[in-house]
Amino acid sequence: MLAKRSGEVWERSGDRLSKILDVIGFPEGHGRMIKFLDYLSHHNPSAFEGLSYSTVKGWFSDRAPGMNRIDEVFEALKEEYSFPGDERLIKSWWKLGGFFPFTEERSSTTLSVKLQIQLGNIIAAALGNSFNTASPEAIEAIQKEVLRVVSDYSDPEKVEPDLKTLSILVQGVIATQGDS
Repeated sequence: MLAKRSGEVWERSGDRLSKILDVIGFPEGHGRMIKFLDYLSHHNPSAFEGLSYSTVKGWFSDRAPGMNRIDEVFEALKEEYSFPGDERLIKSWWKLGGFFPFTEERSSTTLSVKLQIQLGNIIAAALGNSFNTASPEAIEAIQKEVLRVVSDYSDPEKVEPDLKTLSILVQGVIATQGDS
């Protein structure tokens, strides 16, 4: 599912960081940013020496750190917390958005992290402005259908697609005829 769940939208990287911290059980409430800064400084002083409150405040707003810094944050957090699911996907989600990484469906797919992110971006682009009003269930249904087609395509035992898959492929080809 894309970066939207049960009416919540995580468009900003800071919102995604907060959700990651919620999921792993990092303390919530007043002073969370200071607690986070203190935690990082205590658990990995060499990496976070001199880290300022304003930098951390930016992380909780709309300025995600670079991937190397995100790796350092995760390494520090892993000393006391565990991450459910694919850690690489969670890190990418914090930085870039895309698929909500905390669902069972995400961990059971055979798509690479890169393809999962690209699929999320394609679905968001295809929905356009309606993405903001689409229900999580509708987005998840699109994702499941795409994954079903991909699964059928990669199954060596299947020699012919079913009618639903053929219909989807024909519609896709027709819709992209003018794009060439």
